[in-house]
Order: sequence, then C-alpha cells, then structure tokens
Amino acid sequence: MAKAVRDIDRGYARIIRTLAELKGKEIAVGLQAGDVHKESGMDVARLAAIHEFGATINFKARTQTVYHKISASGDFSNGGRFVKARKSNFARDVSVGAHYIVIPARPFVRRTFDEKHVAWHNTAQAQVGLVIDGKKSTSAALATIGNVMERDIKAKIADGPFLPNAPSTVRRKKSAKPLIESGRMRQSVRHVVRRRGSGRVT
Repeated sequence: MAKAVRDIDRGYARIIRTLAELKGKEIAVGLQAGDVHKESGMDVARLAAIHEFGATINFKARTQTVYHKISASGDFSNGGRFVKARKSNFARDVSVGAHYIVIPARPFVRRTFDEKHVAWHNTAQAQVGLVIDGKKSTSAALATIGNVMERDIKAKIADGPFLPNAPSTVRRKKSAKPLIESGRMRQSVRHVVRRRGSGRVT
C-alpha cells in the first residue's frame, strides 16, 4: 500500500517568483533626458555626452555684440574683459572669425564603472540575497543598488580627476574644475528601474 506524500512549501515557490521578478527588471543609471542646462539651454543628457566622449565644436564667422563696464574715470573695468549685458554700460559689435573649440573627454560614467563595478556586483549580490531570504522587497533592493551607483557617479563628477578647464573657461567660470560649475549635471544623475529591454520606466 502506497504511503501518502505531503508536499510542504517552505518558501520555494516564493523564491521562484522573486527570481522571475528580478529577471524581468533592470536598473538604468545616468543622465535622463528632459532636464535642461540653464546656461546653454541644452538638454543635460546631451551636454553630459559631450563631456563623456569629448567633442569639437565649429563656429562660423559672425558679428556679435559684446558688453563692457566703463568706470567713472573712463577706463574699462574688470580688466577690459566682457561682462553680462545687464551689468554693462557700453556695448559694441565685433566681427568674430570662424573658429573651433575642442572639449576633451571627461568620462565620468565609464571611469566610475571601471572603478566601482566589482563593488556594485557585490552590492547587487547582497541585495538579491536579502530578497531571496524574504528580508527585503524586490523594489527596495533595486532602489538600494540604484542609489549606490547614482551616488558613485555623482562623486566622480565632483572629484574627478579630469583635465582642468581651459584658461578662457576659468576666466568666465572662476574655476579650473570642470563639470560642476552649476551642479545641474550632477543633480540630474539618477537611476530608474524599468522592465528589462524596454527602455521604459516601470
């Protein structure tokens, strides 16, 4: 006579569901399209790509209005350098010849990955373990991983090291440190959790 067999689920079904849920998600970290850089009016994600990979920007010959501040003695203030229109009391039109500028690559995303990918892998393993053990939800674990990656990329933007700004940029922005003059790009680094392969937030 056959004996009765009882199938007692001690969490196996939950683990299988959890693994399926994790397999269907991915974390995208970086500059998300839609944020605008105040000074240039450019999408921050596009600006970040220029800094990440470098670029050569060509300018056509043109006429441009430049602004100065003249002191009471009749001399140019600010060492004769240009000022913003709202701070000026003298303007003139000048001809600017065709020229180009080279923006060197400052790969803050790729360098962060090279330096931190092992630590990220360890963080992910630890978080998945917590989910499998039922100690943390899938969404909370993915958020933790994303926050760690986001934090590391922001730190790389702030600390570099990268090639310093060109002298002309230093005069304009008062700093040789690239990437952080307004903080807008660093603030725009964030992570999103989405369905794997969809390119869309879930």
